[in-house]
Amino acid sequence: MEVLKAHEIKHIDEVLSRLSDKTAKELSDFSHKDVPWITAKDGKPIDYESVFYRTKDYSVRTYE
Repeated sequence: MEVLKAHEIKHIDEVLSRLSDKTAKELSDFSHKDVPWITAKDGKPIDYESVFYRTKDYSVRTYE
């Protein structure tokens, strides 16, 4: 915990609060509907840039 900043811990806590009641199957199904997974080619690494293109259900940013 000493290497994490306060805002990083807050983010982890928020994700845990939102997803900790899910089963492994539910988490897998959820992640496979996200842009990075959908756009990845079979057997290839997920493109880092794809994390910047999220749908509403997967975005953690609030836009005005």
